[in-house]
Amino acid sequence: MRSPIFKRPTDDIHITRLATGKAVVRMYAAYIENPMKHGTVFTTANVVETVVYDRPDLEAHVLRHWKFYYDKAVQDEIKYLSALYGKVIREAQSTQPPGKKRDIEERANNYIRQIANGDTPFLIQQDFAKYLKQHI
Repeated sequence: MRSPIFKRPTDDIHITRLATGKAVVRMYAAYIENPMKHGTVFTTANVVETVVYDRPDLEAHVLRHWKFYYDKAVQDEIKYLSALYGKVIREAQSTQPPGKKRDIEERANNYIRQIANGDTPFLIQQDFAKYLKQHI
């Protein structure tokens, strides 16, 4: 999900080790820098995170297998967003015929993938419902 960045992390990852023997790996990709007034630069990045088992060389392992961990984090983000927007999708489908229900689900899943990949901004549930109603 695209988020503002105030300090770019080293190697584009941030690892938070938990007492449970797991670690939260936050990965940063697709940086966009927008110059603003007064000479400052507003930076955003696609930030995704996943929970993995901790290991002593976790940072090096993530860097060596970046694609695997990044894809896993995006899939976790898609699951989270699907659960978050699930009620909105079901409500939009409730009054539609079967063909339209399928269209709504496809459009919603496509938009969720775009949010998870950082291509479109995150929407609150009410705005997501408006988006679906506009495209019915």
